[in-house]
Amino acid sequence: CWTFWRKIKIPKASSFQTKETGKISKVVSGDNHTLILMSTGDVYSFGDSTGGKIGRIPDKEETGKLLLRNNLSELIGKHKFIDVFTCLNHSFGIKEEKDHKGSRKLYAWGLNGFGQLGVGNLDNQIQPK
Repeated sequence: CWTFWRKIKIPKASSFQTKETGKISKVVSGDNHTLILMSTGDVYSFGDSTGGKIGRIPDKEETGKLLLRNNLSELIGKHKFIDVFTCLNHSFGIKEEKDHKGSRKLYAWGLNGFGQLGVGNLDNQIQPK
């Protein structure tokens, strides 16, 4: 497939419904990245890793690959995500766990040059924080 400025590869279809991952609950996408929320509360991320918007920077041998699978739930501990959403170059997830006031935790990752993640700094976040 060709765009007006470069050749891109079209990824092959992938199945996620297994005993371990459950069923797909939600799919959201930003600018060249996608998050999939599973019925188990796991979140998988794919696509362009610029600024950490998929929750990690690829290893050297993965650089240049179009599709990267990443289970973000492994990065946040025992509690799972109940919702996810994306913006152009960053992503957010809400955990099932509640704090002492009954509020849920919001995690943010990706580009943050203008403080758009609300994490108290202007650093890009390569993992959910």
